[in-house]
Amino acid sequence: MMVIVFFALLLASGGFPPAQTSCPYQCSCLYQNLSDGSRARSVICNDPDISLLPASFPSDTYKLRIEKTAIKRIPSEAFNYLPNLEFLWMSFNVLSWVNTDSFHGLNNLEELRLDGNFLTAFPWESLKYMPNLKLLDLHGNRLSSVPTEAAKFIRTLTYLDLSSNKLLTMPSEILTSWMTVKPMQGAESSNIILGLHDNPLLCDCRLYDLVQFQKSPSLSVAFIDTNLRCAAPESLSGILLSDADLRQCQEPKVHSAVSRIRSTVGNNVLLRCGAVGVPIPKLTWRRADGKTLNGTAKQENSKDGIVWSILNVSAVTFHDSGNIFAKHQATLGVQRLLFLY
Repeated sequence: MMVIVFFALLLASGGFPPAQTSCPYQCSCLYQNLSDGSRARSVICNDPDISLLPASFPSDTYKLRIEKTAIKRIPSEAFNYLPNLEFLWMSFNVLSWVNTDSFHGLNNLEELRLDGNFLTAFPWESLKYMPNLKLLDLHGNRLSSVPTEAAKFIRTLTYLDLSSNKLLTMPSEILTSWMTVKPMQGAESSNIILGLHDNPLLCDCRLYDLVQFQKSPSLSVAFIDTNLRCAAPESLSGILLSDADLRQCQEPKVHSAVSRIRSTVGNNVLLRCGAVGVPIPKLTWRRADGKTLNGTAKQENSKDGIVWSILNVSAVTFHDSGNIFAKHQATLGVQRLLFLY
């Protein structure tokens, strides 16, 4: 009889509450009044003993803060059942890995904060799952690079903080993506806040566009800290980026005086290969068959701006004959020049 009464009460009250409406263990949930008079749920999880992302959060959550926990990874589609989520803050955890589809389904998300973690890479393609994202905070991670491909995924952002990472450079495509898109948007969304300070910037031609971008008074971009400084090369270490005299990158061109050489056994053979470009090209010598190269190389700079690499093959033997190439590898690609002798 008691069982019958118990189920009758459940039916009268609408049945068992859905599991996703309960507050996760080790988290706290509260309702907040919004400006339009509605109420929305905010969830906070900051127990340092939490090592795995809770399996479920209330489906009406609009703000989720997971901070100062021992969580290392964000699983695939971890939040796709939270259609109302607008703010996701996962600051100061120990995150080291985020999947491309970790944020799948977050169509209404406006803020994503992952600062203070251990991320060495960020899946920029994941931004396609967050079409309304305006703020992305990656401050204080271990990012060493931003790929050029990221430019097509960040166009909706108005705040991007990449400060206090290990970035050496910034692709010019990231900057131009904002320059080309923002004029098409309304004045209210024309301002961009960008954080790049406290990175070990390598001040070479790859940062030329950033210098011009920073100096331009016509662009509505605000740097969180305008005092960007060079960490390398040593000659520019500590100098403000805006004071560095940087040249535009030039695609390297490789050429030689002679590309086919004949020699008798026992003679000394000199192979010369020159290159021009910005940054200064560096040439290396290899045998096409992969065997050990017999010879020593040195590099010289000429007055006309050509960098010459000279390979000295002393007392040539039959084993030295074959295809030898000079290789230049830089940010702008790889070029080879083949010598036959």
